[in-house]
Amino acid sequence: MFARLFDPAASRAVLIGASRYSTLPSLPSVRRSVKALAAVLTDPRVCGLPARSCTVVHDPSDGNAVGRAVGTAAAEATDMLLVYYAGHGLVGLRRNQLYLTLKDTDPERPAFHSLAYEVLREEVLNSRARNRVVILDSCFSGRAATPLMSGDTGTILGQIDIEGAYVLTATAANEAASAGKAITEFTGELVQVLRRGVPSVGQLLTLDILYGELQAQMKARNLPQPHRLKTDNSGNLALAPNPLHNALIDGIQQPGNPENSLPGADLDTPVPAAILVNLARRSQNLVNRLLSDLDRLERDEEDPARLSNLFKIDHMASLMRRTNEAALALAGATGPSRQREPAKLIDVMRAAQAEIEMYMRIEFVDVDNNIEVAAHAVNDVVHLLAELYDNATAFSPPNHVVTVTARRLDLGATLQIIDSGLGIRSEHLTEINRQLSAPPDFTRSGSWRLGLLIVSQLAARHGITVQLSESPTYGALATVSLPPSTIVNRRPLPTITNMPPSARGQARVPGQFSAGP
Repeated sequence: MFARLFDPAASRAVLIGASRYSTLPSLPSVRRSVKALAAVLTDPRVCGLPARSCTVVHDPSDGNAVGRAVGTAAAEATDMLLVYYAGHGLVGLRRNQLYLTLKDTDPERPAFHSLAYEVLREEVLNSRARNRVVILDSCFSGRAATPLMSGDTGTILGQIDIEGAYVLTATAANEAASAGKAITEFTGELVQVLRRGVPSVGQLLTLDILYGELQAQMKARNLPQPHRLKTDNSGNLALAPNPLHNALIDGIQQPGNPENSLPGADLDTPVPAAILVNLARRSQNLVNRLLSDLDRLERDEEDPARLSNLFKIDHMASLMRRTNEAALALAGATGPSRQREPAKLIDVMRAAQAEIEMYMRIEFVDVDNNIEVAAHAVNDVVHLLAELYDNATAFSPPNHVVTVTARRLDLGATLQIIDSGLGIRSEHLTEINRQLSAPPDFTRSGSWRLGLLIVSQLAARHGITVQLSESPTYGALATVSLPPSTIVNRRPLPTITNMPPSARGQARVPGQFSAGP
């Protein structure tokens, strides 16, 4: 059986986090772990699960809330059902069964006010979903991945005997999990692998590949080893594309390539563009490895000043990643990941905000929250807007904000990016707009502004119109017109909202597309 990505439209996820307790020690890292996993699962550029299909249950006091959430998801999912739990794990005194603790669990009497794993298991297995995935981040969670033998029949009772089931646990059966400082170690590593990818393993991050990488990384850090229990070919299910997959690693070069082509380039790509593509992809892999190492340092750092400096380095590395994506765009190549689900335009705007150095100066006003960008255009629209944001902040006073609006126009949408800089001389506007509408050959573009050259290349791919003009007050105005082919039209009546200041400028973490729960 070949590896395959789950179907986002036919899949559901339930994330359960127990971080606050009446009698047990609190686990603040659990709440952050649930939020981080929800963000990566619903990030259209990573896993791509629709936000409406990901249910988060924070600090349930009894099993009813968990049962309702899992039962609803189990009934709706037809392709993949994913259930995740993070919190304290306890073991029953007599039967050694695993209990997943809840807010009011008494460690002396775990059978009361807790969630027996066997109960959760049965609810999951009753789903008609093609694949059922359980991920447990708790002490003794390996008991869920250890077959139990029946003394009467010798059959395996703990083995999941229904096709398409996969259990991934943070520890062995008798081992404690590591809570970590900011996020639990196991979930932190899982989120990192999904975002950064795994080198030399192909195009998809399957469950088996994730398990192998988690084992290697946790072992290298002298942390508890994850365990798994699976049936048939369930390990071939993929949660995300692999960002580190590229043509050089996987040998995609086909026999009979013309002599003026290079590995990793299309057959009709000229030599200069092919060189640019290969250099950009090599650099991209190095930047991803740097970001992976920074993630580990951030998780282990407790000093606020040092952590702040690490965040700054992390952000600069993300800007380097965008530079590599710009080189790919100039050469007519695409990035490593493909979009599988539409994304709200406001989330696309926030993702672009996170990819510029002066992200705190971008302010969203009068944004239509009902506009959705089609899956095939999401990544390029993010990059296009980031280049325009960067241009606007660079050419306006450092203490001034750049205002961005977004409204529906017929079946498309229009965004306006307004800065308060010196503006553009009228004699230059005509030439700039001509080049924006018809991108020149980047190898012959002379001293033309690189950012606007990239914008013109990305816009041409999707029939997007970008025009610069003088602002009605002062400064420059960039108008981006998204055609109907880039917009998903689901809601006939748009709702215009004026976003409060607390909702603006939230995209601090570079590369994060969703704000999470």
